[in-house]
Amino acid sequence: MKNVTDLFSQRLKALRGKKSQQEVADGLKISRVSLGYYENGERKPDIGILNKIADYYEVSTDFLLGRTSVKELDLELQKMVEIIGLNVESIKILAELHHDSIKLPEDELDSTPKRSRIAIESLNSLINDRGALSVLALYLYSNVSHFYDDLSYSDEKMFSPIYEIGLWDETLGIDFAVSDELMSNLLMLRLQDCLSALRKQCISNIPDDIKRKNREIQRPQDITELFEKIASRCKDKKNELTEMDKAWNKMNHENNSQVDEQ
Repeated sequence: MKNVTDLFSQRLKALRGKKSQQEVADGLKISRVSLGYYENGERKPDIGILNKIADYYEVSTDFLLGRTSVKELDLELQKMVEIIGLNVESIKILAELHHDSIKLPEDELDSTPKRSRIAIESLNSLINDRGALSVLALYLYSNVSHFYDDLSYSDEKMFSPIYEIGLWDETLGIDFAVSDELMSNLLMLRLQDCLSALRKQCISNIPDDIKRKNREIQRPQDITELFEKIASRCKDKKNELTEMDKAWNKMNHENNSQVDEQ
């Protein structure tokens, strides 16, 4: 377990970030030298200075002293992080999704509540499927670089680079080389299988309250009826154009007759 003073100095230095010691010292109304002592672990602040530092950085004193890994002052949020293990940002995103999922749509085109609810249901399904979650974790974080010949895992000399593995096809009489990328692709295929199975399960168990309500769609009873309507409209349009053409020709004829008489 780390010394409290060491944890305090490390976190104090990390919180300062790109700010200068003088800038922070001015904000705390202490000397730059004193702040340097605190950051280097050479001195411990009294209770008053500790509270000032917590207020300045908007963190809890428990965080400064290493009693929690959560910076936020919200005690309920701190407890959730400690119990669940998710980081603060993830919990805030889940809270926003939940908030959006229970509010009423602004209009008929507002799909935010339903999309948020589906996102939450997807997370629940993934977490409940420990197998799929495990494969996803391996794909995201593992980087297979060696293989082993010793099942006891006790002798590191028995571990060899993955590229030394050779695969042989007895039927075709050819060999294949194994690479890091190939192992990642194999994990991806396994993950795809897990997610495909999970997808089938989710689709077959969609909650009734987020299903699309059935609406009657008006369709022509007979496709012939539809084409007859289209043909009738085209015929009417053609007749209308014919009548306009006749009127135009008649007007031109009358104008030409008047010119000839003159």
